[in-house]
Amino acid sequence: SELYWATTAETCRQLRISRSSLYRLRMAGLLKPGADFHRAGVGGSGRLLWHLPSVELRLRACCWG
Repeated sequence: SELYWATTAETCRQLRISRSSLYRLRMAGLLKPGADFHRAGVGGSGRLLWHLPSVELRLRACCWG
């Protein structure tokens, strides 16, 4: 089955990028809250979960050519 929401570690492994690269892309505004990632849990302190198909499409469009 296709994996959709994944942890940061799994996202980095699947997309073969570093954790710091993923966070830089998020902080630069390339990855959009709600569409590409969201926080699990309550109060904004939970870990980030990433939507793998969406993140991959954005990376292909902007960074991977």
